[in-house]
Amino acid sequence: MKTTYRGIQKSLAHPKALALFKGDFFWDSRDQLAPFGAMEGYQSLKAYLLWRETAPQADPLEFVSDWMSKKRKLNLAQYGPHLLNRKKMEAEIADRRFRDELEILSTDSYLLAACLAPLVLEGELPCSLWPYLQTAMDRLMLWNELQAEFGPECSQQIMYLYQIKQELQPIFSAQ
Repeated sequence: MKTTYRGIQKSLAHPKALALFKGDFFWDSRDQLAPFGAMEGYQSLKAYLLWRETAPQADPLEFVSDWMSKKRKLNLAQYGPHLLNRKKMEAEIADRRFRDELEILSTDSYLLAACLAPLVLEGELPCSLWPYLQTAMDRLMLWNELQAEFGPECSQQIMYLYQIKQELQPIFSAQ
């Protein structure tokens, strides 16, 4: 079966995801600040759908690892809470040669959507994805906090991420 993908849709979502994510923004494919509204989220969810057709029993961590290696040349072994160093991120943002929108915003947006894809489509969020998902959300929140020139957009994305973290709390606290 060939899947036609037109962005995130509640009709494709698993009932567990629908019950968890109450905010309309989460399901809005046009909201650039939402997990699946920007290009990174759209591409991640579409890639997960296509991958799942060829690997129905595979661990979603395989997809996330391969996807991040392909999209951002990121080795997941190098991705973790150590990246949440505020002073280091401030220095990276201040460095005109460092492309923080690509290295932080884009990377973490891809990772956020890739980690949420199994939950949205299958109703499961494997424990193996939790550390990457939590770091991506925290890192995006910190990056947005440090972007004074973007103002309201950054505040809005921080609120979205905070709401997602709150909605995921039952899953994280179940273990």
